[in-house]
Amino acid sequence: MRSRSTKANWPNGKATKAAIFHERTIVARIAPPTIDDPRSALLVTLAECGRVELKFLQKLLRLPEPEVIAQLAGLIYLNPQSQSWETDDDYLSGNVREKLLFAEAAVFTDARYLANVEALRQVQPADLTPSEIDARLGSSWLPCAEVQAFVEELLGERGVEVTHADVIGTWSVKGSFNVRLAVANTTEWGTDRTSALDLLEDALNLRTPTVYDPVPKSDKLVVNGPATEAARDKQQKLKEPTGSTASASAPSMATICNCPARATPSRCVFTRRPPCGASCRPTTRCWPTPWARARPTPWSPPPSN
Repeated sequence: MRSRSTKANWPNGKATKAAIFHERTIVARIAPPTIDDPRSALLVTLAECGRVELKFLQKLLRLPEPEVIAQLAGLIYLNPQSQSWETDDDYLSGNVREKLLFAEAAVFTDARYLANVEALRQVQPADLTPSEIDARLGSSWLPCAEVQAFVEELLGERGVEVTHADVIGTWSVKGSFNVRLAVANTTEWGTDRTSALDLLEDALNLRTPTVYDPVPKSDKLVVNGPATEAARDKQQKLKEPTGSTASASAPSMATICNCPARATPSRCVFTRRPPCGASCRPTTRCWPTPWARARPTPWSPPPSN
């Protein structure tokens, strides 16, 4: 059947066969020619292979491997962790502090990693000052031991147990008999209806406290407005970073950061980037210092057999 729009769509009102009917439309892949410029050869290699391939670069530049590496100095780096060549954009980004530790350790066995160390030192981010670090209750990168020390110092009693279930992301705060009866728990930082331990647990789990009262001769519960307002006011004071006695332990908590180490736990310095991200590992942390900073501990390779 002939379409009504034939004359409008086809030239001269007649159908013509596409090019596939009378000529080759898929041509054979043409190998890249030899290149004299190292930077251009690297771009061609990335387009063809998707990564740095020295053999392919040797073929393009018609040079031996040592000369290829020398001409591409500053453009490619050998990663001591993966033992693979990477571009400067890939190698000098990401967790550059961890990469620097590995590079400094690798220099002891191979002097060619000196270029890695020098380049990584140029891209190290500046340390954050204590005033720029804000450790909030409920942050998943806070270790349980540091939160527990904060709560014990806040309440002035020992016997607090703080745990965190990584699988479901839930915090739990429990206290001994003396802690539960302490004035700081029931009055100073808590209320007659909600203790400071409960308020802290709610804050860690990002919950807002609400006090309910049972309805006589019914299973229903109603919100107690005054008690709820008092509990939320106490919780807000617990979460305030300054202006309260609770902030005395804030610098100690603020020195803890989540170091996204992929190979080995390491201590790191706070960077301008967020201390927590998609690749964070909650089990790895920095250790507190009196100056609210953590200094890197040099990594040492495992002993050879």
